Amino acid sequence: FFLQLMVSYPPSEATSSSKDFSAYDFSLKAGIALLLDESVRSTNVKSVFTSLMDLQKEFEDIRSSCRNPVILILDKAVVTLPWEMTHSLCNQPVTRMPSLPSLIQLYLKHSQKADSILTKGVDVNNGFFILDPDNNLPRTQERLRDTFSSTKWEGVKGERPSLRQFQDALNNKDIFV
Repeated sequence: FFLQLMVSYPPSEATSSSKDFSAYDFSLKAGIALLLDESVRSTNVKSVFTSLMDLQKEFEDIRSSCRNPVILILDKAVVTLPWEMTHSLCNQPVTRMPSLPSLIQLYLKHSQKADSILTKGVDVNNGFFILDPDNNLPRTQERLRDTFSSTKWEGVKGERPSLRQFQDALNNKDIFV
């Protein structure tokens, strides 16, 4: 629901009228509350909502700027959503990758080039991951444990990140998985 809302109502359309904006705000807060497993009125939900709204304002100039390609690795639950058509991605080059191992192989191949965006534009050691936040996918944890252990990324496995960890990752990390 939360993801469908973000795809259906890009920020510029959501703010076209105060009635739409209020419905957008409430739906966004409801999605955050669902992700955090807290009340819509909780301080944590309000804090994340405020942070997202602040980020949205900061990204207005970036949305129209020329950026490097975006790589999406999507879960089967959200793979059918038209991510490439979202407001922030519709004018940007977007690539879908089937898995993290295939992305790693591509990275290894291209990271040897001195002029590669992989070595110049993104700090690959500055990442954060969330692995199985509901702690109900033991085989997934086992399969990805070595992959994430081989990075210098911070992250959480088998638990939900704290609000502080989540905000820090969104604001300060180059890679968020």
